[in-house]
Amino acid sequence: MRLALFPDLEPAFNEADMAALLRRPEQHVRLVFVNDAAVGFVELALRNLVDGCLSSPVGYLEGIWVAPEFRGRGLSTLLLESALEWAREQGCTEFASDSDLADVEAQAWHRANGFAETFRVVQFRREV
Repeated sequence: MRLALFPDLEPAFNEADMAALLRRPEQHVRLVFVNDAAVGFVELALRNLVDGCLSSPVGYLEGIWVAPEFRGRGLSTLLLESALEWAREQGCTEFASDSDLADVEAQAWHRANGFAETFRVVQFRREV
């Protein structure tokens, strides 16, 4: 499922990253099931610093995905509610996320689910 959400990930990197993620207390994954089959997930993290947020740590929606044939049934809302519950349990008072600038569908989902846009930015990096 994670490769469906992040298709640019190399499968070997994804396997190693997931194994590491599951060992980190500041990261968490929750699944949604239909008829005993996992059909979606939400990947979460605690971040110390998030643009537009004033508290720390901040619960962060790293990714959310529901299989296309199960969309439109409220499953992403259930995953989000579960994510917010997890963040509250971690002592967070703010919850944040991001999307690609070109992904208007994801931006619409965020707005429909109570998120307010804080910034638009293109980030850069280089070797030192």
